[in-house]
Amino acid sequence: MRKSSFVFGLYLTVASCTQLMAQQKQEVLIPDSVSESHNSVLAIPYAFYSPETHWGFGVSAGYYFSKEESRRISNIQGSAIYTQDNQFKLSVTPKVFSEDKRSFYSGKFEVQNFPDKFYGIGRDADSVQNFTWRNLSFLFQRQKVVFSDLMIGYQVQLDYGKMKDPIPESRYPEQELYGNGEFFTSALGALITWDSRDNMFYARTGSFYKVSLLSNSKVFLSEYNYTRVIADFREFGAISRITSMGFQFYGDFTWGDVPFQRLPMEGGSEILRGVRQGRYRDKMMMAAQLEFRLTITRKLFATAFVAAADVAPVTNEFALKEYTPSFGGGLRYKLNRAGVNLRFDTAITPGGKPLFYFTAMEAF
Repeated sequence: MRKSSFVFGLYLTVASCTQLMAQQKQEVLIPDSVSESHNSVLAIPYAFYSPETHWGFGVSAGYYFSKEESRRISNIQGSAIYTQDNQFKLSVTPKVFSEDKRSFYSGKFEVQNFPDKFYGIGRDADSVQNFTWRNLSFLFQRQKVVFSDLMIGYQVQLDYGKMKDPIPESRYPEQELYGNGEFFTSALGALITWDSRDNMFYARTGSFYKVSLLSNSKVFLSEYNYTRVIADFREFGAISRITSMGFQFYGDFTWGDVPFQRLPMEGGSEILRGVRQGRYRDKMMMAAQLEFRLTITRKLFATAFVAAADVAPVTNEFALKEYTPSFGGGLRYKLNRAGVNLRFDTAITPGGKPLFYFTAMEAF
């Protein structure tokens, strides 16, 4: 059985189950304060930890606003962090609905100076090389609400990167390391989103489907020609008044001359917790994760999760036996009425050591 068929079948099964649970249990859910009309500001200094950064310190801020009762809360979030590995990152992420709720504007602006590790390309990569790259990126997305929960639109992305010290290509003689120096890419694309979640930040019921296409081309003054398609499918369903389940399938597929920093990769605090982000990267990546969520109090929650992911140069080289599995659990503390949580997770892979994540926002 091919892995893609297995994952898609698993997704359809879980999707059907969660939709059924949502229909059966929605009436007994704890009322969600996000449905109330409100504006709020959240600004907190915090410490965090992840395998990619070790300990870090930063400031996270957000403005959450809605002029009427709605589960769609406009927000502008930003953060500035510095880590013990001398990594610096500044990011601003707006998600804003128009007053009539018929248009949705989103995107990301990010500046970073990021010492990191490169292990090579492919699921068997094992030659580690330290590198530092500086990056300035900008993403703008505009979607039109077609009806109810369906949105469709366009997007623009600009991406500039510069290596402080290029990776010695002699260490990877059989791999083409695009972006190993200085590069600029620009892309245009389209996206379509279905979002019926009861909460944008910590969902208990509903669905989220998003497919994104970005084409980097020399026609748009890009240094490299490459295409990226991302499929992000999530299902959430209530099991009881205080328990729910979430499932995500995430696929990241690229074609062309992709800078190695932008190759699809598994690992990190969102995709395959328990594996260092960037440990495995290639032209294609698929991941799936299942999470059980328990409400302890109105502000405190617990989770347990399992996940698996793999990378490959082309889709027909994915193999079920090559999955990297992980599992773990964690705690959440609700920071504001919009549903933003402070998150602590512990995750492990078979034969590996536990990895810890202490940050804000959910994995999915």
